[in-house]
Order: sequence, then C-alpha cells, then structure tokens
Amino acid sequence: MPDAEGTEMPHRPFLCELSNAKFFLNMPGRSIPCPLLLCFLFLSSLIHASPAKAPVDIWTVADCIRINPQTNKAYKDNTVYDHDLKGNYRDQNSVWDRSQNLVRLFAGRNEVVAFQLVLETAGLSGMQVLVSDLKHSKTKNMISSRSHIEVFREWYVEIKKKTTDETTASAGHTLGLGWYPDALVPARSGSGYGQPFQVPDKLNPVPGQKNQAFWVDIYVPKSAEAGLYRGKVQIQARKFKKELNLQL
Repeated sequence: MPDAEGTEMPHRPFLCELSNAKFFLNMPGRSIPCPLLLCFLFLSSLIHASPAKAPVDIWTVADCIRINPQTNKAYKDNTVYDHDLKGNYRDQNSVWDRSQNLVRLFAGRNEVVAFQLVLETAGLSGMQVLVSDLKHSKTKNMISSRSHIEVFREWYVEIKKKTTDETTASAGHTLGLGWYPDALVPARSGSGYGQPFQVPDKLNPVPGQKNQAFWVDIYVPKSAEAGLYRGKVQIQARKFKKELNLQL
C-alpha cells in the first residue's frame, strides 16, 4: 500500500490482534477477514491522519526592537548592540515577564505607549488579537479599548541592497539585509489586510516565515487617574486561544 507521501510500500507481514485472534496480511489479492479489515483500516487512518497542530509561542518586546520573521531573533541581537538586549529576551525584557505571563508598561497622562506581540508559528489561520479595557485596580475608572487602544499587523519589507558605505564609520552599525517590519496595518482594515490574520500571509509572503509581529498602541487620556490599570491581551485562532496579562 502507498505510504503518507504516496510512495509504494513493499508487502510485509502485518500482525493485528483483535478479539484474541491473530491474522497475517502478506499476499496481495487474498481475501481479508472482517476483523482484520477493521484493524487494517484503523492503522491506515493513523498513517493518513491530519498533521499535528503547529506549535505556537507568544512573547512581547518593546516598541524599539525589530524581530526577524525568518529567525525569531531581534536584529539587534549581535555584538554591536549587545547592550540593548541581555539574556533570554524571549522570556524576560523591559516589557515582558514570561514567568508571570505579564506585559508591563509605564506611561503618563496624554501619552501613547506601545509594545509588540510576537507570535511564533509555522502556520495559523483565522487569527485575531484583542485587547480588553484597562481597569483601575482601586477605582471604577478605566481606559476604553474601543477608543484608546489599537492593534496593528506589522508589514514586512525585504532589504536587498546595503545602503551604508562600508568604508565609513557607521558601517559597523548596519543591521544587515533581510525582511524588516516596516508599515503598520490597522487590524480594522478591510480587503483582507485586517483581522482575521493568517501566518504565513498571502498578501505579505516572507519565505521561511517563523513568526508574525503585531503592534499595540495604548493612548492614556489626559483625565486618567494615576494608579495601576490591568487588562488582558487575547490571541485567538482556529483551535487555539491564549491570554496574556496586561498591566499599565
């Protein structure tokens, strides 16, 4: 019989044990007893089963860090900028603490603060990124997600040619060629550019893409009461759902 990739497999003895009876299948064209047929069909269904769900990892970084969609590494993760990123920044950085599943931000009144959500996956469809209202920890005040929080998908642009003269002093500070997050596409956009998203994206294909980054803007009102605000970041997709804690 053919294997999962369509390659013709050689005839081999098959031992199935069902209802305390043992059968061998080793000759083509021979009639197959019903119990053995059921066992054979069961094994065949395992071979042709749908592939396992793509693994998903989610973490966040600050607004000034650019993540390479092909390597899952920050472009500044090198010897030139080693002071900007320390340790395992996927687990902990200036805005993210994986041990608490927490995005932690600081802002003043009438200020816009942002962070990036990085979703590592080989393939995911029907995806949405949602941010709840941020509620004050001690009073009934809140920052409305509808009017003061916006989600964007990061659009990638390939840099194919160096724009820095290698003989100049700034040559050592280039981040190199590759696919860079550039434009920010609002999640509310239509014509397939907004939510729901999919990775990889047919409208913005990146060869060998391993992650998709999203940008979240939070505008703190002039009238916001000082204190701690809490909310949730929810990532939904087909057969997948995860929540992150958000603190401002």
